[in-house]
Amino acid sequence: MSKKLGEIDLYFRGFIVKKNDNKAQVQDLTIEPLLVKSISNQSHKIYRGLLICNISPVNNINKITFKEKEVEDESKNIVTIKYDFEYPIYFFDFVFNNEGFTFCCVPNILLLNSLFKKDSLTKFQYFKFSLKEICSNFFLYKNTSDIYLSRLNGKLNYETENSIKSISLYGDNILHSSTIRKFLKLRSEPNNNPFKEDTPLFEPKSCRIFCTDYSNGFGLNMDSSGNFSFYLTNIEQFFFLGKIFDSIISSDSFILADKIPIKRSILSLERIEHK
Repeated sequence: MSKKLGEIDLYFRGFIVKKNDNKAQVQDLTIEPLLVKSISNQSHKIYRGLLICNISPVNNINKITFKEKEVEDESKNIVTIKYDFEYPIYFFDFVFNNEGFTFCCVPNILLLNSLFKKDSLTKFQYFKFSLKEICSNFFLYKNTSDIYLSRLNGKLNYETENSIKSISLYGDNILHSSTIRKFLKLRSEPNNNPFKEDTPLFEPKSCRIFCTDYSNGFGLNMDSSGNFSFYLTNIEQFFFLGKIFDSIISSDSFILADKIPIKRSILSLERIEHK
């Protein structure tokens, strides 16, 4: 069955970069992505490219198209079958404080060495969102009806023996639950924001922010290192991504990553995904 126009239905991983010369454009790529004019505007520009390589999918296996080709060895006696896998790649460009940034989105993290020219990845500055700052803002203010925290994982900083080490929260408007709010304020001064503590009772490690309208929705997973993941149903969902980015950036949580996020192992990255 062929896909509908604009339909994607793939999981992607992402990371945010800014070149040292403040240019976030894609001159260091091995492909030439094209601007998707239909969903780009003055604030956000979306580019799409196709990377063709022989790297096998680690997920999305049944959704990545490929072509077979026969390859002979030098003696032309042995013929082997090679596969050219076709991976859609997206780049989401945005501006913050008059500087350009790019959110790079790939369906397979192993593609990076094929997607970027040699040593290009070491030239970038990597950025992330402060999860403490995000939680602080969701805790203090009633989030809008269309953007909310739907998942939150973190470390518990209890000082007692044999205590629970971590917890995961799921739901809508998580940090406005009266039970959760009372728990988070156990070690805070009255009327204080518990996420402003030097060592908060709950230290967020990953979260999922959901953006929705009456008929559609989009969830963005992120961790404390600057790794992102999401399921992209169709290209129009970049509209929701733009709304999430605008909302988070306006909360002063956009900061320089203290390490290169993409160096985390694949198994480690899997932890920030949740269907």
